[in-house]
Amino acid sequence: MEHVVVKQCPKCQAKFSLEDFVNDPDIEPVGMQFFGGPQRDNYFFFTHTCANCGTTFIMPVTDLVPLVHEPIPDLARTGEHDCGGHCMRVEDLSHCDAPCRYAPFRRLLLRLREEHAAKRRLEETESA
Repeated sequence: MEHVVVKQCPKCQAKFSLEDFVNDPDIEPVGMQFFGGPQRDNYFFFTHTCANCGTTFIMPVTDLVPLVHEPIPDLARTGEHDCGGHCMRVEDLSHCDAPCRYAPFRRLLLRLREEHAAKRRLEETESA
C-alpha cells in the first residue's frame, strides 16, 4: 500500500495514509454516522490518541474504499424500512447485514476496531 496522505489531523497536523488507519495504534476508530443535508454521506469518526493530540476527527467512509475487501452495493438503504438505523448513531457498533452501500463500511469499522484493540492488548502485554 502506498503512503499517500488521505487525511491530516485538524489539531496536530499529523498526516495519515490508508496504511496508517490500519496499522497506527494512535488512530483509534470510534464509530460511524450518517449525516443528511447537503453532504448526505456516512462518516467515520477516529480519535488521534497520541500524547500531544487527543482530537476526534471525521472523514467520509468512501475515503477508505481501498480497505473494503468485499463488493459495495450501489444503493444506500439509510432510513428505509429494511434499515436497522445503526448508521444514525455514532455510538451504535452493531453489525449490519442490510443490502446497503454502507454495510461493508460498517464491517470495515468493526474490523479496524477489533484489530486496534488487539494491538493495544499486545502493547500492554509487552510492556508489563
